Amino acid sequence: MNIVVEEGVKIVFTSAGNPKTWTGWLKERGITVVHVVSSSKFAVKSEEAGVDAIVAEGFEAGGHNGREETTTFCLVPAVRRATTLPLIAAGGIATGEGILAAMVLGAEGVQIGTRFALTYESSASDVFKEYCLRLNEGDTKLLLKKLAPTRLVTNSFRDAVEAAEDRGASAEELRELLGRGRAKKGIFEGDLEEGELEIGQVASLFRQQQSVAEVMKELLEEYVQIYGHDKWGVSTYSGNVALINNYILPTIGDTKLAGINTHFMEKYYKDLLKMPAVKSTKNPDGTGTITESTVNEIHKVLRSCFRQAVKWDMMEKNPAVDATVPKAKKQEREIWTAEMLMQALEACDNKMLKIAFHLAFTATLRIGEVLGLTWDAMDISDEAIAANRAYVYINKEVERVSKQAVEELNSKDIILIFPSQKKNNKTVRVLKSPKTDSSKRKVFIPKSVAQCLINLKKDQEEIIEALGNEYQNYNLVMATTFGLPIGDSYLRTKMQDIIDELGLPDVVFHSLRHTSVTYKLKLSGGDIKAVQGDSGHAQADMVTEVYGHILDEDRRKNAELMENAFYNKENLNPQMKEQDEGSSTIIVPNGVDAELLMKVLGNPEMAVLLTSLAKTMKV
Repeated sequence: MNIVVEEGVKIVFTSAGNPKTWTGWLKERGITVVHVVSSSKFAVKSEEAGVDAIVAEGFEAGGHNGREETTTFCLVPAVRRATTLPLIAAGGIATGEGILAAMVLGAEGVQIGTRFALTYESSASDVFKEYCLRLNEGDTKLLLKKLAPTRLVTNSFRDAVEAAEDRGASAEELRELLGRGRAKKGIFEGDLEEGELEIGQVASLFRQQQSVAEVMKELLEEYVQIYGHDKWGVSTYSGNVALINNYILPTIGDTKLAGINTHFMEKYYKDLLKMPAVKSTKNPDGTGTITESTVNEIHKVLRSCFRQAVKWDMMEKNPAVDATVPKAKKQEREIWTAEMLMQALEACDNKMLKIAFHLAFTATLRIGEVLGLTWDAMDISDEAIAANRAYVYINKEVERVSKQAVEELNSKDIILIFPSQKKNNKTVRVLKSPKTDSSKRKVFIPKSVAQCLINLKKDQEEIIEALGNEYQNYNLVMATTFGLPIGDSYLRTKMQDIIDELGLPDVVFHSLRHTSVTYKLKLSGGDIKAVQGDSGHAQADMVTEVYGHILDEDRRKNAELMENAFYNKENLNPQMKEQDEGSSTIIVPNGVDAELLMKVLGNPEMAVLLTSLAKTMKV
């Protein structure tokens, strides 16, 4: 134990004894203690002894086992109920599916022994490893229960132990049969007949020896399949899988986990910036290099993967957390002013583009949300328009995604798949749920826009009546002549025609959302909460981060007023503006400096803040 301290070991796993024996001594020296248990009773004792975490090792494990013979599936939930300590599951776990199962049962991480014991880098004898890779179910058995229960692989020594136990051999007789150094003889020296061979039941699942890097690569792929299915939508799944296949596995896929630290990550990110980017719509000729934005996306994927590796007890800390990532250069994109949009609307003779302009601007919609809007997700009745409560409800979007992602995720979040125009397409257009709950929202629209929708619906009904069964009715607002969804490329092309014709700034369709938010913030006096509700941003601070410059305009006006009033000597003695007749008077509470209060209330920034607060307060 003194050597452990001298070598700076930070985490020590103890087992097969009283947890009190070493826990206090180790913790006094700043060492984290994890104790291995085979029952919930021992888990409670371990917690009382002050250990930092617990390994619940089931009956399936190789080597020494508990006398209870409780399987991992039964043990992990029992220990989870018995203790609040971080819980690591062990015994029979060697795949991504096994890891997921353990975590569902309540474990925060897993301990994998057998899988790594059979890798090239393992110190076990190659003869032993090759032998274990040929095992079948039932080729291991728990014996030596009178001594220390041990899972043994079938061989001459195990046959002798089993025969001795069958005839009722005493503990002393078994101890004499076992002798000394038999495990070393079998596992490390490769004596397959007289050696003590220990391995877990899960060895029967594997037939091929692998390197640690190959095992980790498989676990990474299983992570994508398991966690990607749970947590990623089809678009995110496609993007992340592409990042892994194009930029992660080919470059660092064979790197041992032990060699990955923060310094390694930072060098990797810098090296990526010198690498050629794969061909894509943004890099059609394949001559570009990987951008800072792509490196940031790779960083997010790796940070998530390494977070799981830490939870699975494969890494001590996440090397991506503290790594410095190249800053993505924010491109200042020009947006249309409200005047420019009005100019475009007046010049537009394409009814679909005009409706898309109206919806993107007044309802702050993304292009996929415009295309996914259906007639049953709105109220544009005469009553609603008369009461100024006409609205659209955003709960769907149209998007083009890869067919592979749809299959891999079992059509997760997909409402319907539209028929493909070409058989060999690798992508398909789908109607799907939005990526976040905050994206589902009701947005009230002006009467003029509601009337435009009514006119469009009337035109569409006439087409449906004329075409009959020829019309594929998906109830879409933005539909082609035969009912299929209009493509986003169609809208972009028509928008580009308007830009070229009028000489307007060359903006993308998505910029209309920015025009919308900017206009609404100015119109509402900075009502961030209301604008957030319309835009579908998850948090109000996302609005202030992107659009804070709009609220800064009042502050710029203050500087301009000071220039004119003070430095140009136009008004060296400004007076408070008199209140209009009939306006509410302010009652100044006792003990409050009236002059200071008026100054606070007269500040334009404070006025914006109070207006926003007042609108969010419940009466």
